[in-house]
Amino acid sequence: MNAASDSAALVVQPTSEAEIVQGVSRATRVRVFAGGTKPGPRRGEAFDVELDLSRWSGVLEYESTEYTLTAKSGTPLSEIAATLAANGQYLPFDPPFVNQGATLGGALASGLSGPGRLRYGGIRDFVLGLRLVDGTGTVVRGGGKVVKNAAGFDLPKLLVGSCGSLGVVLEWTVKVFPHPPARRSLVARFSSIELAMQAVVRLTQRPFDLDAVDLAAAGSVEGSDAPIELRMRLAGEAESIERQSLAMREVVGAELSWLEVDEANVWDDWVNASWHEPTGTLLRIPTTVHTAPEIIRAARAEGWRWRCMAAGQGTWLSVPRDVAKKTVESILKPQGMEALVVSTQGELGGRWGVRRSGAFAQRIKQAVDPQRRFGDF
Repeated sequence: MNAASDSAALVVQPTSEAEIVQGVSRATRVRVFAGGTKPGPRRGEAFDVELDLSRWSGVLEYESTEYTLTAKSGTPLSEIAATLAANGQYLPFDPPFVNQGATLGGALASGLSGPGRLRYGGIRDFVLGLRLVDGTGTVVRGGGKVVKNAAGFDLPKLLVGSCGSLGVVLEWTVKVFPHPPARRSLVARFSSIELAMQAVVRLTQRPFDLDAVDLAAAGSVEGSDAPIELRMRLAGEAESIERQSLAMREVVGAELSWLEVDEANVWDDWVNASWHEPTGTLLRIPTTVHTAPEIIRAARAEGWRWRCMAAGQGTWLSVPRDVAKKTVESILKPQGMEALVVSTQGELGGRWGVRRSGAFAQRIKQAVDPQRRFGDF
């Protein structure tokens, strides 16, 4: 065990399961982290023990023919991506911050998906099983390691998005997918968010092989008058992509152009939040095609940076450092919305807006962490 202490907490870097159990058992309040790419969710809370899982890393099992992978929570997503790529496979939910050092545990604990969730579902849909150290220091297994065995009480899905408030996940088992034969992206521009979202609705009602449909302000211009850029990614056979692109022009109702630059870098820029100002606060808000426009209009009026991913299923805001939490909540609360603080330089982490932690969530908390060692749910 490698431990270092400061005035706030004892920081432990476990390399064994026993050390993780010991770290939980000795704590009054414990925080879990690894890659450090998403420091916002638990910022501002007081902990006496911090478990740094960056040394708890490695792929444990990979069955390429079964399309399943099991890895320790501290395993970098970049390592997993390289392992899968060697067999023509990948994580199609497009987890954010891969290039910045994000880990499998951090991606699943935060519940964050990228553009690919439009076609394949969110990160929760890929979890098959896990092993967990709960708030009593007990090691618990949930789910299975193959799709056909994932039955019974779905503990793994309860842990996705819990932000480390229910326990320390030792290892995750996830589904993986084969890479599509080809991908091509198209771009269209609109004068308003209303016109752009209407095009999104029309697109998703047609049988196109859409891999991603995202919205953002065109170029580097922000504000209410900035054009809206709609990016569409098709995946499948190359000939089919060409045929579908011709049909899409009429459906979108705007001039389409192929994205001729390196497509992987362009989408990575969006999903890894390179457009976000690091000194500010990055928020992720669950939305729909009906609720996203209101959030986007408010962001445009304020001149904030934003992205809308997966055909409206998630809206991201980059809020400048000097913007108060109450200013953001004045937009969220009338809509009954909750935002996850993905990253912040301030002390106000967690969730903003309308909290949705009801009686059922509290019963789960009581069952797996009765002493509340992992903080608030």
